[in-house]
Amino acid sequence: MCRRTEALGPLTRAFDEIATAVGGVRTEGDDLRVAVNASLSVKWLIPRLPGFTARRPEVRLHLEELAPTATAFRGAQAVVRIVPSGRLADPLATAFIPNHVGPVLTPALAERLADPLGGPRLVADSHPLGWAIWAELAGVELAPASERRFAHLHFAMDAALAGLGVAILPWPLVHEEVAAGRLVAPLGFRRAESAFALLAAPGAEGRALNRFRAWLVEEGAKTPEPPRP
Repeated sequence: MCRRTEALGPLTRAFDEIATAVGGVRTEGDDLRVAVNASLSVKWLIPRLPGFTARRPEVRLHLEELAPTATAFRGAQAVVRIVPSGRLADPLATAFIPNHVGPVLTPALAERLADPLGGPRLVADSHPLGWAIWAELAGVELAPASERRFAHLHFAMDAALAGLGVAILPWPLVHEEVAAGRLVAPLGFRRAESAFALLAAPGAEGRALNRFRAWLVEEGAKTPEPPRP
């Protein structure tokens, strides 16, 4: 029995060393699970993520799709979405870009239309009140017009880029397309009662979340001012 115990000693130590090494690999970085609205993820966050991962390689970021109306996601330390201004007083909320909205269309379509609001309206089912919100902000009454509906804002944005009509879009999502001349905003953008923000889950504070939050604020500050009406 003693001989058997002596023989198992080195093997046990070897397994302990392997377990320690594996544990070290598993804890070398920090996992961060974030849920994001689809359009914000596709048109803003993901194109900028290489910069975050290059700066913070120790943070393993896992993205989940957040439902259009949801403000929480089970198992996620935070969500990123457009948040109404009234919610921004929450200590768990961090606004990183003020939101402005406005109608955009291609230069070619703008040349064909006597009125930039006269083209087909592109409507996102994930943001069905976009046109009504903009009209109230602008103080205009919308005349009847044909509509083309799409599931998400980024689908409506792609439809606008294809010349299919006029879309009401948030400036942070579309400013690069306007700067490049692929879209024009003849009526400018209006400040909306909302902002792009991170909502942390209760009790979810940690190094990875703090670093991601700080990066969002820094990246959001790079957004240029929108053209005014």
